[in-house]
Amino acid sequence: MASTPNDRVLGPGSNLRERLSFPTFGDCPHEFDLDGRYLQVSETNPEMAVHKRHWCFLGEIISVLAQDKLELLVRDTAGRTVRLECMSKDRGKAIASQAGCKPKNTIAVLYALQHPFEDQRGNLALGPDDNSDIVILPYSLQQLLAANDRIWGQHLASLVRYCSKEHQNLDWKHHKEICKAASALKWFTDKDWTKFEDYWSFQVPS
Repeated sequence: MASTPNDRVLGPGSNLRERLSFPTFGDCPHEFDLDGRYLQVSETNPEMAVHKRHWCFLGEIISVLAQDKLELLVRDTAGRTVRLECMSKDRGKAIASQAGCKPKNTIAVLYALQHPFEDQRGNLALGPDDNSDIVILPYSLQQLLAANDRIWGQHLASLVRYCSKEHQNLDWKHHKEICKAASALKWFTDKDWTKFEDYWSFQVPS
């Protein structure tokens, strides 16, 4: 476990810049491949693959492609535009109907897999199996990465110095949003992403 100057304990692999834990679309494992970075053959059943570690795809929503299911265009941390379609039983309808499912917010998908669709529209999609693997954070990807960098580098509030009270007031709205985003990231930074014992599901503060 790593510690920040304000004694916030950070889990191994929980930095959003860590590409194994938070892969771009191109780095996510393929649905039908045994990706040795994330999966391994089960010791008890050679025909089954089991997880070696946790991972999560992050993408900022660009546009909503469907209202009756979760189908989005998102931009990943490498700037690539990806079509994301939910493969759960209700097609992600419960999540798609949320107020937060809109452009400039960020969707997080645990255990995301690249999945080829028959129509071959745009890029391959990421197909999560269960809605508990998905959460929408009311922050842009840029805000989350900025909050992440402050968490891993410095105190969130105390290390910013201003030349005047006026400049402090001008920057407060931006600074406040970054602090709020940092609070939402606590779910991510509290965990050890390098070891897999059981599946996680989302309970992230908004």
